[in-house]
Amino acid sequence: MKNTTIKHWGRWIDSETPVTGVLSINKINWDTYPFAEEICSICEDFLREHKEKIKILKKELKKAKKEKDLERVDELKDEIYDMEKSYPECDSLHWKMIGSWTLDTKTKEYYPTIDGEYSAIVRESTVQVVLSKTIKNNCNICSPCFPRQVDLDSSGEFRGYDLPDYLYSNK
Repeated sequence: MKNTTIKHWGRWIDSETPVTGVLSINKINWDTYPFAEEICSICEDFLREHKEKIKILKKELKKAKKEKDLERVDELKDEIYDMEKSYPECDSLHWKMIGSWTLDTKTKEYYPTIDGEYSAIVRESTVQVVLSKTIKNNCNICSPCFPRQVDLDSSGEFRGYDLPDYLYSNK
């Protein structure tokens, strides 16, 4: 196979270098999938902000108690109670990170774990494998929706990161 380098919707892609592989979520065997590995950054961000708001309300409550503002104390207690009891339900439209990811504690952003088995993003209808020990050869480039990424289900001359076989329904 010869080395090919092309510009794919504004981004260079080389046939020798593996890039993000894309596949349909219908290819995954969700019955045996380890859901404990999922990370939903949308829900994590919400919970982080939620906890911060509760912390602020508790400070306000302490101040209201000192000032003996009983009406405000009752309002704050109710608000804190409601907030502590309300947690978001993770929506199926939220993008989930599966596999091995590392949280940067300063930026609160996740990055694929270099030595992990795989790191992928599950979207509404697709899975994007951004890093993996499993690499599939002979893939075609994706549509413009996924610049510099390859379609793991179509034949071509490019390489893409793939999921391990045990995560597929029929592989």
